Amino acid sequence: MLSPDSKHHTTAEPTPDPAPTLTDIYNLLIKLQTDIEFLKDQQSILQSTQTTTQTRLNNHTKHIVHQLAKLTNPNEKFFTRIAHVPVQVVQEIFSWIHPKSAPAYRCLSRSFYTALSSKQFIRMNLMRFLPPLPPLPSEAGSQPSRQPQQDQQQQQHQQHSLTPTEFDKLWLIAPEAFQEVYADIRLKNLEVLSWWDNFIRRPESAEDDCRRIRIPKSIGILRNLKLLEIVNVGLSQSPYSGSNTGPSATDNRSGGAVYSGACIPGEQLASLIHLEKLSLARLLLEGPIPSLAPLVNLTSLNLSGNNFTGSIPSDLSALVKLETLNLSQCGLTGSIPASLFGCAGGGELTCLKRLSLQENMLTGCIPLQLGLLRSLEDLKLYSNHLTGSIPFTIGNLSNLIHFDASKNRISGSLPDTISGLESLTYLNLAENRISGDIPIGIGDLVRLQMCCLAKNLLVGPIPASIGNLTQLDELYLESNHLSGRLPIEMRNLVNLVVLRLSRNGCLTRPVGLEFDRETFVMLEEFDI
Repeated sequence: MLSPDSKHHTTAEPTPDPAPTLTDIYNLLIKLQTDIEFLKDQQSILQSTQTTTQTRLNNHTKHIVHQLAKLTNPNEKFFTRIAHVPVQVVQEIFSWIHPKSAPAYRCLSRSFYTALSSKQFIRMNLMRFLPPLPPLPSEAGSQPSRQPQQDQQQQQHQQHSLTPTEFDKLWLIAPEAFQEVYADIRLKNLEVLSWWDNFIRRPESAEDDCRRIRIPKSIGILRNLKLLEIVNVGLSQSPYSGSNTGPSATDNRSGGAVYSGACIPGEQLASLIHLEKLSLARLLLEGPIPSLAPLVNLTSLNLSGNNFTGSIPSDLSALVKLETLNLSQCGLTGSIPASLFGCAGGGELTCLKRLSLQENMLTGCIPLQLGLLRSLEDLKLYSNHLTGSIPFTIGNLSNLIHFDASKNRISGSLPDTISGLESLTYLNLAENRISGDIPIGIGDLVRLQMCCLAKNLLVGPIPASIGNLTQLDELYLESNHLSGRLPIEMRNLVNLVVLRLSRNGCLTRPVGLEFDRETFVMLEEFDI
């Protein structure tokens, strides 16, 4: 029989859960506090265990080194008491010493030298210390192979290397056998290698050779490379910078230590036929620039800041896709080869936009063939020993924006064809031996912002057409033989910040030309 209350069961409201009491809340807080204390204890135990393990490892390493030191026989060139240890045992033991330090133990005996110089040992040694690489994108989330191959796993690595590791830096200074093994393990499949770092540092002693950069011959293993950049950011200038006297035996930035570099392995580098950008800058490399003609896909070549000998290779003209060529601060001698810009038997650098040959010891004239580089935007030839006159073909460079040939021995007059440089914003021909009048065509350079013709042998009046250069910020004409009346049109140069006309002949100012703040609002430096 149903009870009276059951008749209303289907219509009764559900009874809400009772609110937690203060006792419940208190118990909950006590439990949370207990859990937190437990986790803290576990963390402390883990940290203590880790510290103990690391201490034991350090003590074990010190013990090994100490025992080896006890075996040293100072009366002999080689230490013969351990000479008969099996090669496999020697390699197994020393493979646990960091690859940077392990080669030092080769002097213990002849057998040690052989054992620790073998590629087998170097591979074993590296695999002890190299950190694991993240999986390749194609392997992310994939199932492991049923029959994994260890050698293949060791050779798998990323296709981009943008920050050099300690082992990457070691690759640049280590013996050739190490370089070859490391390149095969870590670098073989790279497409982009871009290392900007302070590779050259002050040696700790006169015998310290570890800072000398060597471009490894094993670079030829990296057959997939499209971009190769190894740039030393710690050397702001080469020994040639600021002078035309060639290299010094010492570099005062290094406390007198001699920095001798190595030659570029041309044959191996030229095998990287997929390269599109190559930059080996400020590494103090020596020897001649090797032939790079096979690298026909190059669009950018930067070898600045090195200690090369010889002249500019004429076969660079084979790099027909080249847009940037930087051979500045390299100590190069000889003339600028005309064939570099094109000839009947070779290619033409018609795509070249940036050419930097400044701060070398180049001699001879600027080639007429320079006018073939119609895509050129930036031309830097300053601080050389160039002679002759500026070729009339310069007027063909209608895309030229920046032209600096200052601090040379250029003579003759400025060509009238200079008016063809319609895109020019920066012109610096100071400290040469340029004579004659300033051509009227200079007024056609309406985009010019900086014009420096100081310290030359220019004569005659300043042309009235200079008033057309309304975007001009800086005008340097001092230390010439200019004379006559300043053109009244100069009052159009309202954007001038710097104006220097001193140390010339007799320059007079006409009525109506006042260099005052009302007309020249921006003028900060004024010297006539």
